[in-house]
Amino acid sequence: ALFGSFLFIILGKRRFFIVFFIIALIYVPLRISLYEKTDSDDLYNVSIEGTVDSFVDETQYGESFYISDLRVDGKRLSGSAHVPVVFGGADGEIKQGKRIVFKGDISKRYLNPKSSFSVSFYTSRRFYSAKPLSVITVKDGVFGAAAFRQNVYDGMSKFMSKSDAGTAYALIFGDNKGMDDESVAAFKSTGLTHIFAVSGLHYGFLFTLSAFILDKLKFKRQPYKNILIFGIFIAFAFVCGFSPSIMRSVIMITVYMYAESIGRKRDALNTLCFAAVIILIINPLYLFDIGFELSLFAVLGITLFYRKLRESFSRLTDKLESKKVAMKFVIKIIKSLVDTVCVGISANIGVFPLICFYFGGLPIISILSNVIVVPVVSVLFPFVLVVSVLGFFLPNLYALFSISDAIIDAVNKIVGVMAKADIYLNVPFGDNAAAAWFLILLYYFALIYFSDIYRGPRLFRKLSKRHVDASQR
Repeated sequence: ALFGSFLFIILGKRRFFIVFFIIALIYVPLRISLYEKTDSDDLYNVSIEGTVDSFVDETQYGESFYISDLRVDGKRLSGSAHVPVVFGGADGEIKQGKRIVFKGDISKRYLNPKSSFSVSFYTSRRFYSAKPLSVITVKDGVFGAAAFRQNVYDGMSKFMSKSDAGTAYALIFGDNKGMDDESVAAFKSTGLTHIFAVSGLHYGFLFTLSAFILDKLKFKRQPYKNILIFGIFIAFAFVCGFSPSIMRSVIMITVYMYAESIGRKRDALNTLCFAAVIILIINPLYLFDIGFELSLFAVLGITLFYRKLRESFSRLTDKLESKKVAMKFVIKIIKSLVDTVCVGISANIGVFPLICFYFGGLPIISILSNVIVVPVVSVLFPFVLVVSVLGFFLPNLYALFSISDAIIDAVNKIVGVMAKADIYLNVPFGDNAAAAWFLILLYYFALIYFSDIYRGPRLFRKLSKRHVDASQR
């Protein structure tokens, strides 16, 4: 509330940060209504049934996975449950989309907003933990999003190495459980994990691809074209799971399409805040979710600084164009790389204090890694997505995954080499969380104060003007 009050005062007529008041007003009652009701206390030796909706995770303690569409003694429970396979095993192969039944104990995970793991469980609606006490019976389930994901992964595994299949799967669906630990660590240390978080990058590609296909099919009538694209967005979000970054991207792009269709000017900051409010109304616990915070402030950084950075770098491309370089595609490649660098730098400015707070520092190598990998992903993602969809209907087309196998293998090797550099900008915040959050808020106040969106009095500008006037006199 204090944060919202401060911004409301200093931003003048452009008071879109009024949303922070709304967040403060709705958070407490919604949190109580959503998370304090108990569907079930601890239950013992009951019949548990559900649909596997995650990869089977192999650990030193055995296999584990999550089940949704949860039923206990025939009664349906909201949310999903974590199931460790430690007693008796299963009578078949456990995969995504399979229906399983077993006797066991089930207990509820209670919310602790101060624990990032607890918040993650609740934002993912993983409310329960179930312990099997008998052999797990595996059945065929009703076709759904989990079955589709498993079908695509099986197709990838036939024509790609296990490591590359896990990377391709993560690129499409945002789930890196199929990747080996070494690859996950390499992408994390090079600042590339954002390519596996289905967000604006993916939806930008999906929008471009959808619009291109619809134009080729001579489907250009508005607003029907935008409605169809919106339907594609929702279908993709359903398959990938409605994570905060997915919801933010869908809401923002939908608002952009609507603004364009009625001839209104787009305002990125208003749209970003509108998306944040909608997401927090749906699930106020996202306020404590790391993924939501990083997605929100990365876009804020891009909105505030991308244009300025792009104008600064444009001198380079302008010089090349003035010299009339023979090969125009060279200029296009350079412009694309410049855009990638500007987006990467501005996004890192936006998330810098959060990255330092949660992970202890910022990988400097991330700027170089993004310049190399993101352009490849911009070509790879549409290809893998199209093959995934077409291959589901025509399984023989999954053979096309062998083309992307070599590219993904090269990307994995390049990322592995860059990860060994291990160049970090370490910024320890210490153990005082209150002081850390004060510094983080101060950082964002400074960003807003020195940006174009600030509409209040400029103290430093007035002081500098007085100094110039005095010197002239």
